[in-house]
Amino acid sequence: MKFLSQIIVAVSLILVTGGAAKSDNVLVVDPAPDNVLRLPAAAGVGNRVSIDIAGDRNGGANLAAGAGLPTAGEITQDGTGNDLAIQIVGDDNSFAVNQGGADNIGRINIEGGFNQAFLTQFGVGNLATISQVGSGNFVVIRQTSR
Repeated sequence: MKFLSQIIVAVSLILVTGGAAKSDNVLVVDPAPDNVLRLPAAAGVGNRVSIDIAGDRNGGANLAAGAGLPTAGEITQDGTGNDLAIQIVGDDNSFAVNQGGADNIGRINIEGGFNQAFLTQFGVGNLATISQVGSGNFVVIRQTSR
């Protein structure tokens, strides 16, 4: 697990600093324990992502499907100055995040198993914190500001 976290941080730094291409960059992490993470690069500068995952089968498979929900395990940032931190300790947790606009802050902390978290923020200056402890929790937060 420690190795997985290091890969994610290194790749997200490349995306944040705007190395080469600004679009069509996709990171899919699917090692033996089946953790899944997708980071499609989007337009914008100064977006930050920090992810720490300790467990197996986190990211994708369990997130409920629905209209307007992104792909499970996917993090999308479009805009400037958006900040996201995800910390997961446990197995079989799902998450998806979509940030658009500027200066939005999202925090997701999951401890346990079979939890689901969906966060979408559009506009300027939104702040959301999700904390799930235990098993079988489900949360959806949608924020829109001008």
